[in-house]
Amino acid sequence: MSESLFEKTVKTENSFLAGGFNFKLVSSTERHVRYESNEVYVEYYFENGRGYEIDFWIGKLDSERSYSSDQIQDFFNSNITEVLGKSATTDELVRKIVSHLSTILKKDAPKLLTGDKEIFNELQKFNQQKILEYSIETNLRQARNNDYKPLPQPEFPRPLRPRGAGED
Repeated sequence: MSESLFEKTVKTENSFLAGGFNFKLVSSTERHVRYESNEVYVEYYFENGRGYEIDFWIGKLDSERSYSSDQIQDFFNSNITEVLGKSATTDELVRKIVSHLSTILKKDAPKLLTGDKEIFNELQKFNQQKILEYSIETNLRQARNNDYKPLPQPEFPRPLRPRGAGED
């Protein structure tokens, strides 16, 4: 079976992983390409059944946590300004998006690619803080939009008594 355009493009655009960072290609299909070093993995996905999105995830082999290209750009306050979206509906968009994602790895993530424990810890703390901020913001927005008012308390003319209890 011949390689898909996605596979070919990921391999071409990410050849620097093998050269400078000692990554090896460990799996490749028409929708998924995975590289690994001794400590880190990089996975590209092409979700062509759901919105045609392309993205990569990076993580340490000894951890269940992984980080998307968006999280990495946010963490490094990336100045990579070309915004393409990630929906690849044409061959040209597949090439452009994979190239853009590869640029993020080259320019923003070299310390992650080397497995720098400190930078992974900082990235984890940063993302936990972002999740907390998002949660607080969401709760505040819901409270504001719902125009929350407490329910009025019912008024009883006199306290209820169990049957058979005498009057005082």
